[in-house]
Amino acid sequence: MDTRAEHPRPLPQWVLYAVDAVAALVLLVVGAADMHASGDDISFRAFDGWAVALVVLQTLPAALRRLLPIPALAVCVAAQAVALYAGYPATNALLAAPLALYLVALNYSRRVSAAITAASALVIAPLVFTDASGAAQVVLLNAVVLGAAALAGDASKARRLYAELIEERARHAVARREADMREAVVEERARIARELHDAVGHTVNVLVVHAGAGRVAAAHDPQRAAAALGEIETIGRSALSDIDRLLGLLRDDGQAEREPTHGVGDVPALVERIRTTGMSVELSMPDVLPRVPVATGAAAYRMVQEALTNAIKHAGPATARVSIEVDTDLIITIEDDGRGAGAADANSGTGRVGRGLIGMRERASLLGGQLDAGPRPGGGYRVHARLPLPPPEHTASGQVSGRTPSTEQETAT
Repeated sequence: MDTRAEHPRPLPQWVLYAVDAVAALVLLVVGAADMHASGDDISFRAFDGWAVALVVLQTLPAALRRLLPIPALAVCVAAQAVALYAGYPATNALLAAPLALYLVALNYSRRVSAAITAASALVIAPLVFTDASGAAQVVLLNAVVLGAAALAGDASKARRLYAELIEERARHAVARREADMREAVVEERARIARELHDAVGHTVNVLVVHAGAGRVAAAHDPQRAAAALGEIETIGRSALSDIDRLLGLLRDDGQAEREPTHGVGDVPALVERIRTTGMSVELSMPDVLPRVPVATGAAAYRMVQEALTNAIKHAGPATARVSIEVDTDLIITIEDDGRGAGAADANSGTGRVGRGLIGMRERASLLGGQLDAGPRPGGGYRVHARLPLPPPEHTASGQVSGRTPSTEQETAT
């Protein structure tokens, strides 16, 4: 859209000054002609040099109204009052004062412009107590014209201020929208980074374990080494699938958003994969689960994955237990009886409080749940999360086997 059509370019200042000068000269000529034409009327003073001087002072100051609006108005009103009190007739030169008053109302506060308007009208008000011809009509007409000029100037100022307010709000709206877009980009990058960390980090750790086992077994147990290589191939293909899906989040067509994600029904397969690394993992979960929203199921899967990956990295020879329960919430507990956080801290200097735990807490918080993680009193480490589920009247049951039917239905919708 071409904004120049909506906001016309203002005229140069010299053009406005030229227009004011022409208007003042026109009023000077018209005023002098009117006063000269009324000079033969015995009710008014004859046209003379003083009349010319007073007409000049009534009109020409209006040419400076943009530079000095209040002084220009003061000179015009004073000359007008002197001419009327001296007995000269009222002419169209009186219109110069409203021109100056318009700029006063346009540039000053309403209180200031109202006071100046009243003072300008009251200057010639005493004329009604003289025997000047048509004094009352002149005083009333002058007050009406001055009031109209002040109202017009105030209305123009209100329109200008309203337009400035609208433009300011539009600028703020644009800035806020851009800030929201930047924040959304940062959040999306953080989400993708979290997904990559959970998926790729877990996979790499499992691959390292299998690669080490295959290397050790290669010399004396080729069959075991081949099995390890098979696991590496299977896990690698799964990792490539996850990476393709995550990179698809960057596409414009949004296809990746509609692709199925891991859910609660994938936890048994995940546990089986962890067991292939040599770690003993016990799994306890209901055979029948309520319908779990896609986001909740994905968060539960990633929490189990991250906790078991940390156990592989830090717990040493240990047994891990995974428990998934349902009441009003989905409750996930992962614990091990390994070395615990203290030993991990001593060995690695970092322990388990890294990006993985931060990501798990963020997932729980975004879903309105909570997550606690820390060393167990008797040794080992424990991760406990509680994720809210929809009310019972909005849930449906499904048999958990591989990917649960409920999760597939939720993903399809």
